[in-house]
Amino acid sequence: MEKTLEQLNPIVAQAIAFTETYKKNRDQNIAIREVECLKTQYPALMGDIQAGEIFAGGKADDRITYAGTIWWSMLPGSNDYGKQAGYCFDSSAVDRYCKNEEEKTILKELNDFWINEVTCTKISVNWTDEMKEQIRSDGVALGGGSGFIITPDYDELMKIGLPGLKQKVLAQKKDSSLDQNFVDAMLGCVEIIENTALHYINQANQKSEDASGDDKKRLLEISATLKEIMNHPPQTLREGIQLLWLYATLLNGKHIEVSRMDVALGDLYAKDIDEGRLTEEEAVQMLEAMWNKYRRHGELAVCRITIGGIGRRNEANADRFCMAAMEACKRHHDVIPQLTLRLYKGQNEALISKAYDVIADGCVYPMLYNDDIIIPGIAKALNVTKEDAVGYYPLGCGEYMIAACSPSLLNHVISLPRCLDAALRNGIATDGKKYGIPTGDVEQFKFYDQLYNALLKQFEFALKIILKAHLLSREGHAKYAPMTFASLFAGGCCEKAKSIFDGGVKYYGACVMGHGFSNLADSLAAIKKVVYENKELTLPQLVELLDSNFESNPSLHKKLLSVPKFGNDNDEVDTILREVWQDINSIANALGREAGFDFFTVSSVNPGGYDMGKNCGATPEGRKAGMPFAIGNAPTVGMDNQGITAMLNSVSKINPANGGVATNVKLSPKMLFHERAKTEMIFKAFFANGGNQASITVVNQDDLKDAMIHPEKYPNLLVRVGGWCARFVELERYVQEDIIMRTEY
Repeated sequence: MEKTLEQLNPIVAQAIAFTETYKKNRDQNIAIREVECLKTQYPALMGDIQAGEIFAGGKADDRITYAGTIWWSMLPGSNDYGKQAGYCFDSSAVDRYCKNEEEKTILKELNDFWINEVTCTKISVNWTDEMKEQIRSDGVALGGGSGFIITPDYDELMKIGLPGLKQKVLAQKKDSSLDQNFVDAMLGCVEIIENTALHYINQANQKSEDASGDDKKRLLEISATLKEIMNHPPQTLREGIQLLWLYATLLNGKHIEVSRMDVALGDLYAKDIDEGRLTEEEAVQMLEAMWNKYRRHGELAVCRITIGGIGRRNEANADRFCMAAMEACKRHHDVIPQLTLRLYKGQNEALISKAYDVIADGCVYPMLYNDDIIIPGIAKALNVTKEDAVGYYPLGCGEYMIAACSPSLLNHVISLPRCLDAALRNGIATDGKKYGIPTGDVEQFKFYDQLYNALLKQFEFALKIILKAHLLSREGHAKYAPMTFASLFAGGCCEKAKSIFDGGVKYYGACVMGHGFSNLADSLAAIKKVVYENKELTLPQLVELLDSNFESNPSLHKKLLSVPKFGNDNDEVDTILREVWQDINSIANALGREAGFDFFTVSSVNPGGYDMGKNCGATPEGRKAGMPFAIGNAPTVGMDNQGITAMLNSVSKINPANGGVATNVKLSPKMLFHERAKTEMIFKAFFANGGNQASITVVNQDDLKDAMIHPEKYPNLLVRVGGWCARFVELERYVQEDIIMRTEY
């Protein structure tokens, strides 16, 4: 095998080197083993400097075997892609990367080895039979990966730089009470950053030899910038961006999440401009260059940047950076990075005005988050201090976490409509499969409260199953993969010489992604009205109607559809949604605290309702089998018919003590071009009334329809899907149709 390494596909050669290193160090301390494996990974899996780029760094598109926090890849022994973390192997490699039979044989051997060694396998082998039976695509719970994210303290990184980090870790060598293996592993990670920087210095210098003019100057400037950040903390915006980007891509692969970039880079931005090194235009162009790096190297459904908000140490400079970041977003006009602006009373009004300018341009960003409501809500939902809640971060699709204080496990979801279905069917699906638990035959529920209590028991069962999976993930990462790299700037890990899952960080918890909140509330409202109040059918008859997908009695289907729906400022149905969410989170919180988590909560942010809706039969509010669930904290498509104020009033009634919300609003261009003052007042009132968040898409309905016929005419038409954005023409047709059906205001 060694004789042929140079002739092999480089990523196959890296996979071999990684595997041999893992085997060689199998009996070593887990942190030492991990860092030795990482040395075979970086810079081997880093992409080359591309034409026109002014910053170095980024993951290569292909990888087979690696260690890290999160990356979508084929799960071992499965035909499904999932979120792997720890030691990972992409099981699709055998079919994807082989140039010849020799490579195919090699990768089959590697696959046979790693199928039982990857961290997600070592975690999942401890699943109970009940977990294996219940966590499935057509059940109340879905999931199974091992991925997680932690957003590091980038402000500290900017302050101390690589030399300061090295000195900080070296200082721990003097304390014999600390785990010196972990300290050595942290030093190894610092060495990896340095070696990766040297790799790009050499690459830039080599490329410059064949370049001329501006291109040569660009490459030499990359080299010079990398040399500077190796010797001292960043002194300029260019140096700051380069260091931040390099560390972010080494840390989280393609899932590049940066909390409070304006705080980390604001002082460097202001200093460069005030001292004449950059003009504002040049600074915006520099940010555009970083935005382009996101688009080239980032995962298209995630990659957030937060700016703004309460509690920034350098508010004036940070605000200046915010304005430049939003201008860069406007020019970039792409799906990532997902720029997120935190708002609060008394802020610089220029920020929100600029935000609306950018949104009006069809950028779908920045997303707007209301600190005045969210911070106290998060303090309660995540059981953290208000001071720590100020550091919240809406990760990925919008699930809340505390930056640098808690790793976020995001591998499991709960289908709320399926929980109701389980309550209506005593935990037995029409095909005879068990899902949920027995909670009584439907004939027994003579009163609404009896059905509701059965529903709560189904929630509790689903959440217990998911909690077991999250606990096993935490234990597995602590035991097999300490994530040393991620621990460098995760609050307290370096000082304690402890990994993030083994006592290093301040808070431990998980967020469950909840799907179908609006469908559940609408269904309960329909049952309450049609079954229990008007007595127009019994619960057994309702189940029969659902089994027929409403075809057995179209008139009853119309009655169910006619019951008021969430999104129309109807207190009865809005109260049902608020209370059911509170009850779900009360159950989750109690279960999490009992299990030793600081928090265990449920969000409503993710577009997974499309897929979960495909696997769910008809639901009592009138939704037919296979149709998508409502996405996030928003009305079911087309059911909000009382205007934008009524819709926003409904949305603002939900309790902010939750795991995150995503409310997508579709506006016609005239709202921000011809009725700008009115539109701003509507959203100002929404946030003052308790609105948590808004993701606004400004788009012409006719353009959406025409784009389905002539996609080539609309390559840059952006839409908010759920917790992420996309180019409309790249979406599956049923998702396009769902977005078109959303109410346009």
